[in-house]
Amino acid sequence: MIRLLYAILFFSCVNLSASKYLPKVICFDKETYQAGRQNWDIDIDQYGIVYFGNSNGLLYNVYGEWSLATMSEPGLVRTVMADHDTIWSASSEFGYFIRQNGKMVFHHIGQTDGDQIWNMVKFRNQIIMQSSYKLYIYDKISHKTDEIDIPGHVYSIIVWNEKVWMVLASGEIGYFENNNFKKVSQFEELKNREVRKIFLHNGKMFFVLFDGDVYAYSNDILAKINLPEALQKNTLFSGFSYDENSYCLGSIANGFFHLDDDGTISRQVNATHGLIDNTILSMKCDGLGNVWLGLDYGIAKIELQSAINNIFEGGATYSIKNFQGNTYLATNKGLFVSSEKGAFEMVPNTGGQVWNLKIIDNSLFVCHNKGMLILKNGSIKNVAPYSGFIDVARFEGTDYYLFSSYQELILIHKVGDRYDYIKNLNIWGNSSLVYDKENKCIWGEMNGQDIVKISLNAKAKVSSERIDGVTHIFDTEMGIFFNNEEHILQYKNGVFKPSEHPLIEKVASNDIESLNFGSNGNSVAYIQKGEVKLDVLLPDGNIYSYNTLLKSLGKLINDERKFVDIKNNKLRLATDRGVTIFDIDFHSDFKKYSKPVISSVSELDDENSKTFYPFSEDGIKYKAGNRDLKFSFSINKSMYDVVEYRYKLEPEDKQWSDWSSDKDEVFYAQLKGGKYHFYLQSRINGGEVNESSLLIHIDKKWYQTAWVLLPVFLLLFFIGFIMYYIMLTISQIKLKKQEKIYAENEASKTISLKNEQLLQYTEIISHKNEFLNKLKVGLESMRNTDAKRWANMINDEVNNEKKEFLFHKLFSEIHQDFIARLTEKFPNLTSNDIRVLSFIRANLENKEISNLMNISPRSLDTNRYRLRKKLNLEQGVDLNQFIRDF
Repeated sequence: MIRLLYAILFFSCVNLSASKYLPKVICFDKETYQAGRQNWDIDIDQYGIVYFGNSNGLLYNVYGEWSLATMSEPGLVRTVMADHDTIWSASSEFGYFIRQNGKMVFHHIGQTDGDQIWNMVKFRNQIIMQSSYKLYIYDKISHKTDEIDIPGHVYSIIVWNEKVWMVLASGEIGYFENNNFKKVSQFEELKNREVRKIFLHNGKMFFVLFDGDVYAYSNDILAKINLPEALQKNTLFSGFSYDENSYCLGSIANGFFHLDDDGTISRQVNATHGLIDNTILSMKCDGLGNVWLGLDYGIAKIELQSAINNIFEGGATYSIKNFQGNTYLATNKGLFVSSEKGAFEMVPNTGGQVWNLKIIDNSLFVCHNKGMLILKNGSIKNVAPYSGFIDVARFEGTDYYLFSSYQELILIHKVGDRYDYIKNLNIWGNSSLVYDKENKCIWGEMNGQDIVKISLNAKAKVSSERIDGVTHIFDTEMGIFFNNEEHILQYKNGVFKPSEHPLIEKVASNDIESLNFGSNGNSVAYIQKGEVKLDVLLPDGNIYSYNTLLKSLGKLINDERKFVDIKNNKLRLATDRGVTIFDIDFHSDFKKYSKPVISSVSELDDENSKTFYPFSEDGIKYKAGNRDLKFSFSINKSMYDVVEYRYKLEPEDKQWSDWSSDKDEVFYAQLKGGKYHFYLQSRINGGEVNESSLLIHIDKKWYQTAWVLLPVFLLLFFIGFIMYYIMLTISQIKLKKQEKIYAENEASKTISLKNEQLLQYTEIISHKNEFLNKLKVGLESMRNTDAKRWANMINDEVNNEKKEFLFHKLFSEIHQDFIARLTEKFPNLTSNDIRVLSFIRANLENKEISNLMNISPRSLDTNRYRLRKKLNLEQGVDLNQFIRDF
């Protein structure tokens, strides 16, 4: 498992603001990386992948994911070197690894005669490998290996000034040329003293000797490096140049050292302070300035380049004060001070709970659970041992103090060196106290209550006034500020007014629990709703916020008593484990990778195969079939950086996922054959968005290929065309049928209308004819010429209208099909017969028919009898029903 351990360092100065910080360390044991315990060598390739020469093989870390590859046989890899996409490795066997389909594949080159290869270098087109007495030289062009004997025991080799240099056990220093060793110098100081490592620093070769000495060599001069006392008599095993001003050494028994060129130990990390193992076998610096350590047991990564660092981890901290050149910490373990050696040490006789620190009259008041301690002139004294105290303040210009204890707020009178108890002011609530010089009063803040203004008159009488709605007091470098949850206030001329400071105007006032300014007033730090925030006023008048960067500090806040301040442009936060600082002016010369990395793609099947970054330009290809894929991703960042990711897989996803800082992998199930693009975006501390992508190609099954799909497509097209033609024909038939039905419906409507009109006209004419016939009978009874003439005119009129208008204009239009069928089947029918049958068809009564035809009912019966014969109707067949059904 991973153990996040923070190393504790010795400091080179006494002031906290100038102190060296505790580098953050991550340790990995063999259970984490699943390989051997020893890690003999380290190298890092162009992609940021870290390789280890492990006792079980080639171990590598791909942005947090571990994997192991072996040479021809599983076993030790003593030395490793990254050369573009080729990873060279050696022990008694030597060869190289090439990444194929995301996996490391070993290619054997040769074998030693039993010796171990300890170092290797790349020189022009050659890979030169060094054992104790030989060099094995592999030519990358001819692919041939030469074996060269060296006259003496070779300790180490390095490329320097376009030559391959080496140092021998005889003390000789020289270079290899034309398959021979060319001696340049020889020093008695190096004779028979094992040189464990050579590294280049500021144009010189540095020799790290196993017995603990370090020498620098240049221009035939060998100079011993004066190491600090803490490093003397240490057995050394490794070293490298960190930057132009410093280098690192790894010891056998005392861990890691980072030294400045002047010999000062800048940082030290060992097992006592948290390192998993003290034996440093190998070291390498990555692109972020982190140092990877190969240990005798495990691996460690030390973060040396960060704006956020811990400077103390000895206990929960409540207050920080700079006093007389030292830095003091109020902790739950006691009072700590940075000594002249730079390390924080507990002040003798102060063990216990220290709640607060105040500087009054060149004395440091220590609010302790055992009493009120005062540190002055190097000595400490308990002046009020009868109670535990939380805070203290003095009415300036007097000998009167207020001591805030666990139970009460006490008025104290100083008499000589005594601090006499005067009385309990009956103001409860674990008061925090701030003296206001301008208003000559002490402000008291009680937990969850309104603040109190406490005054002392000339007769030493105390008065107090509760300030409604104001709940917090902040004693800052820029004066005293107050908070009423609506505004951040200042008290001037007896009135609370909202602060007009440009930084304060931008701060939301609710839920602020601690606030302080930098000494120049251009920066403000505060704790709000469990988060640490920092705003800085820039020279151009704009305000820059560090809130996102500091978001991770929220989980470190000491909730018992929140404290934050700014000293020498460094934010200092009291945490539940110590003190953490943020350097506003921090600058790193190391590159910070900001592009997200898709570290691996895993296929979740029976084999659970995994393909690691970097991938081929063509992406990753899978055989045909549905695939379950898991994408893992990461980014190079500081431990305190907050990184967020979002992703999408096209064409599977239509939109980006939500931004998340909790997710570093995503799973897609049952992806079918086809081409996919996985897109990954990241942003660090809410900053610029960067993107990476990966192409995934899953082969299609045989029935999904073009040659199979084409005839299938053509067949489907033909079937579709036939179906379309059939549907079109059916549609046209339906359309014609619908048109016919529509026409018939319209004709039926017309016939119904005309039939209705016929019936109306028939009824009208019948009544009219009946009236005219009655009139005619009356006229005929007059027996004169005029009457007879009018009777004949009426008779002509009745007969004419009946035959011409009614029959020809209406009935024939309505029943033309009936008349046509009738005359076709019975051609012997007369026009008069057809008229009678038509009236029967129209469902008229006999009386109506006789009136319309102007005949008597008896004559109509005769006509009906004659029609039955013409129609050949048998006896019993109803004439009316026959005509209606015809």
